[in-house]
Amino acid sequence: MGERSKSLLVYTTMHFIVDFTCFYILIGILGEVPIMVKEKGMLFLLYNFVAFAFQVVIGAFMKKESYRRSVLTGIVFILVGLIVTNISISNVFAILVIILIGLGNAFFHIGGGIDALIYSQGRYARPGIFVSSGAIGVSLGTYMGARHIVPVWMFITLLLGGIVVVCLLKENEEEKVEPAHVITYVFQKEEDNRTVYSIVLLFCMLAIGIRSYVGSMITVKTDWFLWPAIFACMGKAFGGVLADRFGVRKIALGSLAISGICLWIPGDIVVIRLMGVFLFNFVMPITLYILYEQFAHQPGFAFGLSTLALFLGILPGYFLNIAEEFYHNIILALTMAAVLLLFVCLPAKSEKGNTYETSV
Repeated sequence: MGERSKSLLVYTTMHFIVDFTCFYILIGILGEVPIMVKEKGMLFLLYNFVAFAFQVVIGAFMKKESYRRSVLTGIVFILVGLIVTNISISNVFAILVIILIGLGNAFFHIGGGIDALIYSQGRYARPGIFVSSGAIGVSLGTYMGARHIVPVWMFITLLLGGIVVVCLLKENEEEKVEPAHVITYVFQKEEDNRTVYSIVLLFCMLAIGIRSYVGSMITVKTDWFLWPAIFACMGKAFGGVLADRFGVRKIALGSLAISGICLWIPGDIVVIRLMGVFLFNFVMPITLYILYEQFAHQPGFAFGLSTLALFLGILPGYFLNIAEEFYHNIILALTMAAVLLLFVCLPAKSEKGNTYETSV
């Protein structure tokens, strides 16, 4: 196994552990804080802001050569948060813990995301595999946290072990390949048009935000709590692999359109819903790579933009009260809107097969 594969395996595994730990703390430990349900919702919003929206700030200042330092910083923040939970679970300490684990999550994602992008060799598979494991970590942390069935020392052991393994990783000597900027879009008339790239950036972030909002509305009633997370995980991983094999436009537009139909079909048929979740997640690594193509020299900032859009996408769910009987139609309409946005911002033609270091 080469160093590139080893780092992907380590960071993907740590992605699972980090999200597992953070959500166990949120659900299990902070769930005991003596505050109102509405205030707990605001605590979750604070966590999402620090963990997701703040990534764009970290990414803007994080040099791509410092990605390992960012990963280690993130793990240390989460460890400190775990220690603080054993001191007190008062309201003040709850806010401190949320900020600590939120920052830890943000630093880790930026570091791991940079590694996934700069060693992707111009392909979508590596970012897709890296982001895939978080879904299972979130689901498992939520489930086990509600039942308090994992001792804190186990998380400390996992995180300390993660620090050791990350430190033992050898420097990846493979060439850091940036995406080629010889990219043509469906509406583009000139090869270097700043307006074009601005439209692509805006439409891509809108598509990510819409997907985030729609994702918060999706419910799947299964006999095992992990099935939706497993299908989401597989969707992110397979989306990147299949986009490399069959072409990004076919996979992204086709999978998202079919997923909207699967999630719209009434009746809560589990197999169809799970297929919808699977296909819905195909575009996750694709939209991430689109942003990377716009900011080739700032992979951390590109990754942060994607998580900022995810955060903005969940905000309506905190402030809008929409009856569940309208969910199916809203999901279909918004998913098709995302398809149209991606139709515009996905490359019509790209030199991704022969990526190179750009001097732009």
